Amino acid sequence: MLRYYNLSASQFLDYLGLNKYIKGKGSDGKRNTRLSMDKQGIRPEMSDFVLPYAEFGKEHEIDGLKFYANYRKKDSSSQHKGKGSEFDFILGNQKSFEIHNFEKNDKGSVSLSATPDGLTDCFQSAVEIKCGKLGKDVYTTQEILSKYATQIFGQQWVLSTLGYPIKRTHFVNWSFEKKQVFEIKPCHEYQKYLINELETYAKHLLEDQEFTQKTPLYNNDLHDKLELIYEEG
Repeated sequence: MLRYYNLSASQFLDYLGLNKYIKGKGSDGKRNTRLSMDKQGIRPEMSDFVLPYAEFGKEHEIDGLKFYANYRKKDSSSQHKGKGSEFDFILGNQKSFEIHNFEKNDKGSVSLSATPDGLTDCFQSAVEIKCGKLGKDVYTTQEILSKYATQIFGQQWVLSTLGYPIKRTHFVNWSFEKKQVFEIKPCHEYQKYLINELETYAKHLLEDQEFTQKTPLYNNDLHDKLELIYEEG
């Protein structure tokens, strides 16, 4: 039987071995842990530490969406003013966009998929809503990049490869007291690095080979791809 695997953008960090919550020594060890899970069809379990943060984020996504929709309706400086209701595939109506046969051989195939929290502006803007730190504070720009660069830029690459005219991601950074919207433009150089490492992971998965070398790091600064376009609190 041919094998089939789907690599989701929300877990691209795992496939690069850069998720500190995956067990393993070094990025190569963490990649091998994830390889073993994928081959067995096992979903990574959340630790007791991480679980409350994940549950809080899911519970308050709707609050992040309301904040973002209100921003679009009222911000006189926004090019998107008055378009807060024009969302496609938002939250509970999310759609998974999939690139089939991203990598394949005689043993099977690997696909890439992305499921943005929303799409708007005639598919030119993806929306990602994050409600971190149990609502006590928003993520710093460095935390956004370290936690979500693989998801955001990978998601943009998947959508653009499938023919959607993605020009930006609106990253909604929500907490009880402070709320932000960042506009994140694609970085083609980083996407090239990311796709290369995902191809490497996919080949190891299909060939049933373990990693013996650490993941090369992307060393160029991505901060200039993030622009804070709105803030409250």
